[in-house]
Amino acid sequence: MRFQQRIEIHASPETIWGLVGSADRWPEWFPGMTGFDLPDGPDAAGRRRVMKAGPLPLAEVISHHEPLRRYGYQVRNPLVRRHQGMIELEPLPGGRVRVTYWTEIETKLPIVGKLVGAGAAAAVNAAVGPALKKLKRIAER
Repeated sequence: MRFQQRIEIHASPETIWGLVGSADRWPEWFPGMTGFDLPDGPDAAGRRRVMKAGPLPLAEVISHHEPLRRYGYQVRNPLVRRHQGMIELEPLPGGRVRVTYWTEIETKLPIVGKLVGAGAAAAVNAAVGPALKKLKRIAER
């Protein structure tokens, strides 16, 4: 299951990257996130991050860290075959940047897993819209 949402922001790629390119800044704009642990050091592709957004921490690996372009992560969970999240920045004319956030989720369990995966995807998708709107408000200040 894949979903994506986009928003145009009137701010420089550097301003937006300052918010999305560092896990430490995500709680400022992504509702429900309370923080991250980065046990391997600063954000970089291949490094682990542990998201805090509820009762259980969620282990992830930073899959992409391409400044001013792309920040991606993969969830590490025994029930998940694939959970890739990605934020992409595309500069546009007029001092705007198109920010696209997409996620793909595929579970290992046949029927129950599809229901759980669909529920997880719906929950993430429901959070992304408000997160992108908040990102826009902060970046455009």
